[in-house]
Amino acid sequence: MATEDDLLHVNPSSSSDLYNISKLMGEALTLVSEKNGRVVRLSNVYRDDFTSQNFLSTLIRAAVTKKPVIVHTSPDSEKDYVSIDDVVAGLIKLATESRHSVYNLASGVNVSNRQIAERLNQLTGCEVSFEPAGPTVSFPRISIDRFRSEFDFLPSALLDDMDTLVDSFRNHYGAGND
Repeated sequence: MATEDDLLHVNPSSSSDLYNISKLMGEALTLVSEKNGRVVRLSNVYRDDFTSQNFLSTLIRAAVTKKPVIVHTSPDSEKDYVSIDDVVAGLIKLATESRHSVYNLASGVNVSNRQIAERLNQLTGCEVSFEPAGPTVSFPRISIDRFRSEFDFLPSALLDDMDTLVDSFRNHYGAGND
């Protein structure tokens, strides 16, 4: 479980770690500054973003517009998803009431590609296929204990919000309901 106090590890010779290195630089600047700044470590933020090329938006868009839904990672791949509404409310709390310097802002629950595919199938009737040799990419579960205890944080659950997301994408794309 990833907590706010864990040491973060990156590989500077890996191009895939460049984004994480840039985030760590921002964290370091905030934490050593003499200002009263806060570091917020966000998980994967979701909302009904119709132009996004992120994983979740791409899958939902394909499902509601009846395009093939092909996932290039394994069904067992998993990560944490947090609602934009939870992020906005959480950031306001952090700006006005926080006691610590670093916070994880996440749902605290990993959701697998399989769970997303099954939910999309229930809601749209689409068939989701997985690339047979797709890698399993699993992120550690994120502890939200600090956020939960300090702010009585009860995050939304992606799988519970999928019906609203799918309906929103259907409305945007004019896709019929099945």
